[in-house]
Amino acid sequence: GAGLDNFEVDAPNKVSELSGIISGEIDAMNVICQEYQEVIVFSNLRKPAEVTEYMVQRWKDELANRRQYLSYLQSLFEDISKCGRKISFLRESYLSELDDLSSMVGSRNSVPKEHVYPKFDKIAQLWKDLGDELEIVTCRESTLNDLVDYKSSFTATLNSDSQILSLARDAPTLSTEEEEEAALSAV
Repeated sequence: GAGLDNFEVDAPNKVSELSGIISGEIDAMNVICQEYQEVIVFSNLRKPAEVTEYMVQRWKDELANRRQYLSYLQSLFEDISKCGRKISFLRESYLSELDDLSSMVGSRNSVPKEHVYPKFDKIAQLWKDLGDELEIVTCRESTLNDLVDYKSSFTATLNSDSQILSLARDAPTLSTEEEEEAALSAV
């Protein structure tokens, strides 16, 4: 098909690209959420003088925001994974049908239409289904772009360079039971 879209190549490539981007965002958000958690627990346990109750509440709100964003990313990643599995199945079926058609026709001058037309119909349907899945993946990409805009919609008061995060990381560790109790009360 001269001039036809190459869905069997474009669709898996788009899924792979998007999966990598989302996976990277998920990893980054997991780190950020862990940092917030460390600081909130530290602040509730150690009660540093420079940390106000307002600051702790703000960090809790920011953590809730980051967790919500992370949840959306994870859901989007699952959607993309499902699309990827479907695209993989459709692509294999499409290529298999093309091979079958090529074997059937080979170098023959004529082939009964009763044999060839159903193959063309099946190939066309698979090609259309691949295009439909690529469209879904493209919509998910648009959703990701909206999520990234959402991520930037507020100013975080805690970042990886924050002095309080360094203090929280350097603080002596508590027993597992004390940590769990503090984490439950803090977050």
